[in-house]
Parts: sequence; C-alpha cells; structure tokens
Amino acid sequence: MAKTGVFESDPMVMTKATELKKELQRLVRNIVDDEDYRTETIDQARETLFALKELKMKRRSLSLKLRETVLCPEEFKCPLSKELMRDPVVLSTGQTYDRPFIQKWLKAGNRTCPLTQQGITEADRDHFLSLLEKLSLTLPEQKDAARELRLLTKKMPSFRALFGESLEAIPQLLRPLSELKSRSSIYPDLQEDIITTLLNLSIHDSNKKLVAETPNGNSSSDGSINVWDY
Repeated sequence: MAKTGVFESDPMVMTKATELKKELQRLVRNIVDDEDYRTETIDQARETLFALKELKMKRRSLSLKLRETVLCPEEFKCPLSKELMRDPVVLSTGQTYDRPFIQKWLKAGNRTCPLTQQGITEADRDHFLSLLEKLSLTLPEQKDAARELRLLTKKMPSFRALFGESLEAIPQLLRPLSELKSRSSIYPDLQEDIITTLLNLSIHDSNKKLVAETPNGNSSSDGSINVWDY
C-alpha cells in the first residue's frame, strides 16, 4: 500500500508519476515480449526509470522540508547548525545555541557571539568549569577534557587567565594524575595533556605563583605528586 504524504496530496505529481509508470510498463513489456526489440527501447526505459526516480527524490526532499517547517519552528533551531537543538545553552548575550556547535565555535578560537558579535566571556567560564568537572568523571571524559584544555590554554590567553580565578582549578586539573598513581595504570596521552596544560598555564604571569604553590604541581612530600616525575 502506498504511503500518503506530499506525493499523493499533489495531483500534478501523482499524474506525472502514473504516466511515467505506464510508459515504463509499456517499454518493459516490449523488451520482454519482443525478441527483436530495439536498443532505443532500452534507452527509453532507462530514461523513464531515471525520471521516475528523480520525481521520487524530489518528493522525498519536499516532504522532509515540509516536516522540518511544521515540526521545528525557527526558534527551536540552532543558529549555527540550522537544526533542532538537542542540548540548548544560553550565552550571556541572550542567544541560544546547541551546546556541541557553540563549543565547536569556541574551540576554533572565536571570542564573540556568532549572532550579536558581543564578547562571550561568561560562555568561556561556563565551558571552562564544565571541562574541570569532566576531569573527575570517567576516564574517556577525562581524556577528552584534558586534550581540550591543552589546546585551549595554548591558543587562548583568556583560558589561561581563568585558571587564576580559582584556587581549586589547578588541583582539579591535576586530580587525574593522583588517580593514575592509585590505579597503577599508565595513560601517557592523559598525562601528557595535563602536564602540557600546566606548562601552558605557567606562561601567564599571574599563574606562575599558583602553579609553584600547588602541592601536586611541584612537591613530592607527604605523598603528593610531582608532575615532573611523569
């Protein structure tokens, strides 16, 4: 049974499809029944079949566009992806974006709201805090967060400065190293990303003292970790 939809609701499209099907049936019947059929008949059948396929593809595309228009109002679409937002996040500028796409925008080094072109330092801070939280989650999430922090602190002075705003930020960065010690497991990529991030932080003048005073950063007494041993 044929499905109802845009295809069936348009009489002109239905008429055209019916005509093409009848013509295709006639041509195929000639090829099957006539042992001395012409090669031109095969070409005509191929062209008719292609036209029928093209009509169906256009109908499918129209149906999808219509469904998006009906089911997804513009205010529910991410301005960056033009798709329905799955994880909406509101920036300090008041604009809403789908989290994966605005995070990708930030990772690319953009410092302004895509729509308003206003600064998005609050978005930076939220993203920074979310990455720190991931460092206390599962190992794959720790690896992803450490890799991203390494890249961000290398490219963006603003992210290096954010570490200086909290006394807990650097200890949070180094926490996975403590867990690696207790696991007796070796994950060189995670270790390298964390240590490189720490080195990137040291470029920022206000962070040098914090790095030096963080027990896990440069001391090995009382069971703390010396990252330079890695």
